[in-house]
Amino acid sequence: MRRKTLTWENLHKKGFEGPSICPMCNQAEETMNHLFNTCEWADHIWQGMETIMHQTSRDRESIQNTIMNWPSKYSNNSKINSIWKVMPGFITWTIWKERNRRIFQNEHRNTEHSQITLTQNIHQLILVKCKADPDNQASAED
Repeated sequence: MRRKTLTWENLHKKGFEGPSICPMCNQAEETMNHLFNTCEWADHIWQGMETIMHQTSRDRESIQNTIMNWPSKYSNNSKINSIWKVMPGFITWTIWKERNRRIFQNEHRNTEHSQITLTQNIHQLILVKCKADPDNQASAED
């Protein structure tokens, strides 16, 4: 992660003016680590995935460290591992989409709705992976 995500923290560095409050919680400055990691809204999304996957390996001090150091292996199944490796991307993309929805469309979705959408996206990825190799479909469902 190159730390170039256009959060208000980075926009201010480029000379843009505007509110720097997190649009998700309206309580703290919108930094990359806050938005994607420590914001109450983001934390709820991460915790939901921790429940589903029974762990995450998230570094609560640094979202960059979470992404850079995410383990490549979750199980003995290569398809599950390939899905596991993209989990931080799915989670941060879900948070980013909701952040932009709030700023640009003035729409707010709760974490439960976003969690369902995230889970559906992961399910779709699993189906795509299984279709790519139909002989191993049963093992991908383990």
